[in-house]
Amino acid sequence: MIRNLKKPPKLWLTKEVCESVYKALQTRYKDLANEPFNQNLQNHKLDSILGSVKQTFQGKNLNPTVLDATIAYYYQLNTGHPFYTGNKRMAEYLTYVFLRLNSVELSLSSIQYATLTLLIALGKKAGIKESTVKNDLKFIFLTYSKDVDTVV
Repeated sequence: MIRNLKKPPKLWLTKEVCESVYKALQTRYKDLANEPFNQNLQNHKLDSILGSVKQTFQGKNLNPTVLDATIAYYYQLNTGHPFYTGNKRMAEYLTYVFLRLNSVELSLSSIQYATLTLLIALGKKAGIKESTVKNDLKFIFLTYSKDVDTVV
């Protein structure tokens, strides 16, 4: 069992972290290169996603563990389309950054991670229930994660 996945998040994704990741990706991907972060955001979708993952009810976090928050970020960023372009890439990178901020590292290859991201998007289009997808993600993140001592 991965210890750090079962702990409460130490750090959460913020809009500033998202913008920093986006800017780093602009040098790597041509379709993002000429698109400033704020101009690539769809309304307030990113703010809504970031807020919903940290949401509480009666004083308790609805995503109380790193694992729960990871699944919520990954699924919502992938399917919620907060950006005009690059949603799947941003979902991958931001989820990876969130895990590293909380001392967890994925052991999936980049091909496996990209394939998983595409399957999530296709699953929603195919009408697969969100709960089914999230249960599958839970299994995958538990299976292909490891604790690390250092944070990025």
